[in-house]
Amino acid sequence: MKKIPFYLLLGSSIILSSCSKKEKNNEEISEVILQKNDTISAKDTAKTIQLFDINTITVSTFELGEFPYLELPKNIQYQNKPINRDYDDLYFPIGKNGDFEKLSGKVFKTYVVKSDDATTDWSFPYFLKTYDDAIKKLGGVMLLDKKLTDQQTNYLKNNARYLGEEGSLDYWNDPVQVYVIRRTDGDDIYIQLSGNSAGGSIQILQKEITK
Repeated sequence: MKKIPFYLLLGSSIILSSCSKKEKNNEEISEVILQKNDTISAKDTAKTIQLFDINTITVSTFELGEFPYLELPKNIQYQNKPINRDYDDLYFPIGKNGDFEKLSGKVFKTYVVKSDDATTDWSFPYFLKTYDDAIKKLGGVMLLDKKLTDQQTNYLKNNARYLGEEGSLDYWNDPVQVYVIRRTDGDDIYIQLSGNSAGGSIQILQKEITK
């Protein structure tokens, strides 16, 4: 039997040891990367499933006047007669993962355009700014300002029977701004609006107090 030279055995041993260490190091690196990715994923998931909590909103103590509480800005008028109901349902994108949540109570819905006696042209940024200022002066807080996903709008299409009524928002093409004014007794006021270069839509709901 032919003997294998010692230096070859030593070289093989070193190579095997080196490969073993390299594989171990790769496994440890992979484990670290996996743990890191799991942590990132967990953080992202936590952010994704975070729910809107009315208890985190400061209660407004401002005197609001009469429903729907918001006056028309200068140079803006209702396009048609607004819908004003003592009780109705409206969907707001404030639920889990941005899902629509159905709220019930007093409802006001309308389209707005440039007034007939306006001294300037219609301006969508002006529409947003004037309503944003007015809502925040009443203690309102913005909850959302974004364009909704197909998943969200499909849910609305399949559940909201009032779509197409006066004051309907074009969730499919325009971003939506959502606000809440928290009230001491729980009859909180939710507002959502959207629009474009031709006009705007606004919906207001004062939540019914559940006993």
